[in-house]
Amino acid sequence: MKWLTQKQIKEAAKKSPKAAKDCVIEHWTQLATCTFKEFVWAVKQGKASIWGGFCAFCIRARNEDDVLFCSTKKCPVFLQTGCIGCSETPWHRAFADFNNFEENPTQANYTKFHKAAKKELKFLKSLKQ
Repeated sequence: MKWLTQKQIKEAAKKSPKAAKDCVIEHWTQLATCTFKEFVWAVKQGKASIWGGFCAFCIRARNEDDVLFCSTKKCPVFLQTGCIGCSETPWHRAFADFNNFEENPTQANYTKFHKAAKKELKFLKSLKQ
């Protein structure tokens, strides 16, 4: 799998809200469809992450509003949910499962994260732009 780079994500964030959403969906599609072997490699190489530096929505909001968290009118997740930093969204479960995988990269932890990533992807596709 050819993973998105942080440079590509930053470029999408700067381009437009639609480009940012498309990029976020592509990133989570990669996370939700990768194999165990691809995921292990990507996590070890720093190519797969769910932190704000890999989120075009976060990058866009931070660049435009100079804020630490994405609790702004620029973030579609915040606009739809009112959640600061994606708390109380499917991302929150994916975050916990990602951390568990990083600490213990087993097939079982991958499966948990993969399930959470699919829920996050579905949520992101439902966002209004």
